Amino acid sequence: MISLSLHTAIGAYLSADAAFRAGVTLNAEDEAQNDVLWKAKEAAELSVVEHPCVTIEDVQAKVALALEDENVFDSISECMIDGEHELYLFLRSLLGETPKRGDHPPPVDKSNNGDN
Repeated sequence: MISLSLHTAIGAYLSADAAFRAGVTLNAEDEAQNDVLWKAKEAAELSVVEHPCVTIEDVQAKVALALEDENVFDSISECMIDGEHELYLFLRSLLGETPKRGDHPPPVDKSNNGDN
């Protein structure tokens, strides 16, 4: 059975992702709101990626999400967190390890502007 904490984290990510998709606009005057939605989505995603697995069903749920959600897959395969490839965080979480650092950093910049 999937752990309650991971189930909750995945639910929070799916809700934040849905809110982002429903609320984001291309209007310049909405940039601040778009940024809030983006940061909430990215923070929820990172929470899932780093969540330590405690059951085989946790592992299966996280791998399924990574394979089914292109944004999660892209983050795991392309992004860095505090100078470390996010793939390492994800793989260690599958082994049940908790993050090796303190608080979560700010969400990852995926703008592809060369700064990430």
